[in-house]
Amino acid sequence: GTPNTYNSIRGDINLLCNWSWFILGKDVVDLTLKEMNQFIAFCNNPPVELIGKFSCSLIDQQKSDDQYIVINDNWKPFVNRSSPKSYKRSESSLKTQLSNLSYMYVFLEDMEYSSSNPAAVAMRRLTSAIKIDLRPDRSEVGHKGMSSLQVSYLVRTLEHISKSDPEKYERSRFLFYLMIFCYPRISEVSARPGYSPVFGDFEMHR
Repeated sequence: GTPNTYNSIRGDINLLCNWSWFILGKDVVDLTLKEMNQFIAFCNNPPVELIGKFSCSLIDQQKSDDQYIVINDNWKPFVNRSSPKSYKRSESSLKTQLSNLSYMYVFLEDMEYSSSNPAAVAMRRLTSAIKIDLRPDRSEVGHKGMSSLQVSYLVRTLEHISKSDPEKYERSRFLFYLMIFCYPRISEVSARPGYSPVFGDFEMHR
C-alpha cells in the first residue's frame, strides 16, 4: 500500500530470484529450507561488490520513461551506512526479509504454482547459528535515539515556539507528543498519494 513497502518487497524478491537463478541455478519454487538458510547466510555476509555506502533508487528516473527502464549505476542490493565498519544487518531486518518473501510464496500457492513456503519455515526455525552474525536490534537505537536530556530540551523548545507562533509550530508540537506517547508508524501520520490523515482519523478509547 505504500511505496517503501513495495520497494522493500520488490527488492527482496529480486535478490532471491537472482541468487536462486544465477548461484544455485534453481527455480525459486524448488528451494528447500536448507537452501533458504544458505540464502540467509549469503545476505548476512554479501560480497563486497554488492554493498553500497548509501541507499539510492533502483531505477534511474531521469533516464527512464514509460517505455524503457534504466537501472541506476549507483544502486546496490545491500547498504552499509556504518562504512568503513563491516556490514552487519539486524535480526529485525532478516525477519522483514523472510516476511516479504513469505508473501511471494503465499501468492504462488494461491496461483497453484507452488506448494511450499521455505521462507515461512525458515522464519519459524531461525537458529542461533543463523543469528550469530547479526547485529542486536537495539544497537542502531543507541545511535538514533534521543537521551532524556535531549527530549526535555526538545519539549521546552516546542512549547516555547508553539506559543510564540502557534499557526506555524502547533502541528510540530502535536506530532512530537503523538510520536512519543502513541508509538504510531510514520506512515500512519504522514501524507502520501491517496492518503492524508486528518483529525477525524483519531479516536479516543477508554
